[in-house]
Amino acid sequence: MVALDVGSSKVAVIVAEPGSDGVVKICGLGSAPSAGIRNGVVIDINAAVGSIRAAFDEAERTSGLHISEVYTACEDPRLRFFNNTGATPVRGTEIGQEELDAATEHAGAVALQGDAKVLKMQVLGYSVDGEAGILNPVGMSGKRLEATAHLACGLPTTATNLFRCVRRSGVEVKHWQIPVWAAADAVLTESEKELGVCLIDIGAGTVDVTVYSGNKPWYTDIIPVGGLAVTHDIAALFQLNEEEAERIKLKYGSADPTKFTGADVVDLSDIRRNTRPGDAIEVIAQEKLAEVVQARLEEILSFVKERLQSSKFDQMIPAGIVLTGGVTQTEGFLKLAEDVFEHNCRIGAPDIVASLGGAGNSPAWSVVAGLLKEAAHIEQKGRHSEEKGQKRLRKGFFSTIKHWFIGNY
Repeated sequence: MVALDVGSSKVAVIVAEPGSDGVVKICGLGSAPSAGIRNGVVIDINAAVGSIRAAFDEAERTSGLHISEVYTACEDPRLRFFNNTGATPVRGTEIGQEELDAATEHAGAVALQGDAKVLKMQVLGYSVDGEAGILNPVGMSGKRLEATAHLACGLPTTATNLFRCVRRSGVEVKHWQIPVWAAADAVLTESEKELGVCLIDIGAGTVDVTVYSGNKPWYTDIIPVGGLAVTHDIAALFQLNEEEAERIKLKYGSADPTKFTGADVVDLSDIRRNTRPGDAIEVIAQEKLAEVVQARLEEILSFVKERLQSSKFDQMIPAGIVLTGGVTQTEGFLKLAEDVFEHNCRIGAPDIVASLGGAGNSPAWSVVAGLLKEAAHIEQKGRHSEEKGQKRLRKGFFSTIKHWFIGNY
């Protein structure tokens, strides 16, 4: 099983094998700086293919396995998410699979503008004769069945372009998922998803938000801003190029200016690779750097809070807020998030134990870890279906032999 996450700052790959005890065994990891991707969208196919292939190459080296197909996530800030309800009459005395399928199909049948399509759908629940909160109505009595679904709608071109990049890397896409839904599988507990929780995944190019309740996603939002905005601020203020600003952010970035004094400085000589002997050593105040980081992150979190409050789904999160993604590793980030949201918050990291340096436990790997868990579930479901099919085949074979013997002897 191979999971691939193509982000705006890095491409991440995990190779794993399902164990007989249900535990996933990590075989290899691969990552590469992302090129040709902006806010999760492919803007240069050749550059994106190079990054994806580089991550595959490293994953193949560390695992000793050849990669032929992947489970991946597709980001698109233009996607729109909303809930819709579809209904169907119950013809017989009880609800059957036919009515269930019809109600679900009607929930996903919405009028969209232009070439937009329903790209993903998750059924939230069913209602029988107005009685809501039913998980499986098959076998129940009623006259009218309703299904409510959470829909991801948009143009399929973004996914198509990503899949084309993967195929040009010599690998086929087996399955794809919305990134924040994949991250939810990796970092949220079952009790949190059941009770009601908000997951905020802050990546380099986007902030993805989803609210789970009753173990289903009721609200999803993609905001086209992320950690790269912090990098841009650092570059502009301190007159650095993007690469230098990114290195400073990762090595010295902090969202807590109060921990520094005027004497705390960053020596730019170990950041600027083109520093020549004899050049004056340039320094910047760490307190000033932290102020820049804090200001931008506070602005991003405040904007997320406003969007969440306007949706009214902020009233469905008694389990609090879970934050994940590479930006959450910034020093002082959790305290800043708690101050902004005025809610109990925690940093969510995947529980996959990677034997290769533990990199898979970083919040930056949440999406790819969630994809791996989904892959394991799908593979296990497929094996069970195959085993059932083989049992039916054997049963049919022995039944045929039995009838043959009876007919001939």
